[in-house]
Amino acid sequence: YIESAFGFRRYYFDRPEQALTKALAWVPQCLPLDHEVLTREGWTKIEDLTKVEEIAIWDASGKISFETPSNWITNTTDKLVFMQGLGYWCTPEHRVPYYNASRPNLCVANADCLPKQARIPRVGLYSGPQKVNPFLVQFIVAFQADGSLYDKKDYIAFEFVKERKIQRLEGILGALNVKYTKSIVRRGATVFYIPKVSKILDTPRKYKVFGPWLLEWDAAALDVFIDELECWDGWRRSGIYEVWYFSSIRENCEWVTTIAALRGKKATWLIPDNRSSNTNWRVTISFDRGKHSTCVAQKHEKSAVVACPTV
Repeated sequence: YIESAFGFRRYYFDRPEQALTKALAWVPQCLPLDHEVLTREGWTKIEDLTKVEEIAIWDASGKISFETPSNWITNTTDKLVFMQGLGYWCTPEHRVPYYNASRPNLCVANADCLPKQARIPRVGLYSGPQKVNPFLVQFIVAFQADGSLYDKKDYIAFEFVKERKIQRLEGILGALNVKYTKSIVRRGATVFYIPKVSKILDTPRKYKVFGPWLLEWDAAALDVFIDELECWDGWRRSGIYEVWYFSSIRENCEWVTTIAALRGKKATWLIPDNRSSNTNWRVTISFDRGKHSTCVAQKHEKSAVVACPTV
């Protein structure tokens, strides 16, 4: 997430004993130009943003929304802080929201003044404008993972050996009232043929890779999306509520980690599996752990152009 650099202004007035420290937040210093922020088209470096582009904003309630900054203020600095545990660079005056252990009230401090036990939120709650049939969401996840699209003939084919996937797809197609044919082929595999797929999906080809279209879905659809991943290109780790997701397409994992964070769940990249000719990218999604991180601010003498959005 990225919070407004001039946000949380009420803390300037609430904490008079720190007035001088807080006043430094009004100095337009914030993030290096190569820092990525979330836009409606995906993650974009600040230096590549247009002036009218909306960016994701995290507010004190944990809600995430998209807003166009009223202004971008740039400056130069010779001091940066690396936020170990969060993985980004910022100026020492960058405003960071955090919680104290066992206390519900949100606090704010400059990056170089964070308490050692500060618990920094890593997730939020976002909802797009579009309601989507939950069974259609499940079908899209299945299609991306295991479906083969034949554009000219306008049909999708699935081939399964595992009974659980066969039963899962039959249930989804039945709920959507989609016509299909099924046959047994070599090695005893079951093949599904789904004709006239353009009547099910507006632009079938775009759903073969996860992308910014996910940001159009509302909260309920995004939750179904995250839950459905384990049924096709993932599995649930026994003993804890954690799902492992795999894909040979890195972009898919990028969007899975993004949507997970936008729906209050922590996603973590694992070391990619390079044992085959195609790299297999891997992430884990924790449903009830890791929503906050501790951080160590490492000070560096480093020159950079930095930018600060006001909203």
